Amino acid sequence: MATLKSKDGIMLASRTHWFRAIATFILLYLLSAGLVALILWRLPPRASLKQPAGTSHEEPLVLRVPTSFSELRAVRHTLGLYQEQCPVHVAFLLLATYLFMQVFMVPGSSFMNLLAGSLYGAPIAVPFIAVASTVGSSGSFWLSKFLLKDIVVGLFPTRIASFSRAVAAQKAQLLPYLIAVRMAPVLPSWFVNLAAPILQIPFRYFVISTAIGLQPTNIVLVQAGASLSSLHSWKDLWGPRSIMLLCLCLMAALLPILVRRHWLKVTPGLLPSRVSSDREVLHASPDVEVLVVESPRKAVMVNGRLPVSKVVGRLDLAR
Repeated sequence: MATLKSKDGIMLASRTHWFRAIATFILLYLLSAGLVALILWRLPPRASLKQPAGTSHEEPLVLRVPTSFSELRAVRHTLGLYQEQCPVHVAFLLLATYLFMQVFMVPGSSFMNLLAGSLYGAPIAVPFIAVASTVGSSGSFWLSKFLLKDIVVGLFPTRIASFSRAVAAQKAQLLPYLIAVRMAPVLPSWFVNLAAPILQIPFRYFVISTAIGLQPTNIVLVQAGASLSSLHSWKDLWGPRSIMLLCLCLMAALLPILVRRHWLKVTPGLLPSRVSSDREVLHASPDVEVLVVESPRKAVMVNGRLPVSKVVGRLDLAR
């Protein structure tokens, strides 16, 4: 009876923790969305905007996060008119929207890159997007670390366990590996942002890999924004030149990993055969299932179970 009560208490505490985390996340989301809406509301009235001379008809004024290339051109036209009257206000609006989308994992960042490239050109838009994407991803990192860790582990246990094994295997060259992960379209950027604090990836490595790894794609999108009128689908964007640039950058990121792997094969006795890892496996039962935990030596067992915050994922050794 005592065991059943303790299990019920653990489940109730876990549900309460999830509820508080979700409620806090929603509150932060609404407050941030309200700040973006306030910046948008402070723009001059649309009636005060003047259409460019020589236009045969007035184009519609649209202000929303674009979801298609036609909407993107309409938003670009509207912001271009506002930029003539209040360029600083437009820049703050674009930055606040971009950060909001990055921190809270709202789809559409690629359209924002194109929009920035169309408004400011590559010399200004590239550093602008580089800073915004790095800061926004860092915000998502800290959001996961202090608020969403248990939820992310509960929703994506298999992905977290797989990523944990890869990070542990590449611990000796973690920075180039993280840069390559950012460049390669293998893991979504939002998942890397959320998983990094769970796997105890140092924040400095996270920032550096984000600042470097996201830039090739950002540069391609920003440069494509300069010719926005000729873009009608994503196929028009990813030409041979763009793909070649991304492949070269990915090869440069993978080069230290490949060189070290080759060196270990040539000189196997110079380095230890096993690289130690902060993340180990801990037997949870006598059968084939084990738990991957963040710090097994510090994990406190509660009635034979680990707290949810310590569990990174489950591995089935029978597979």
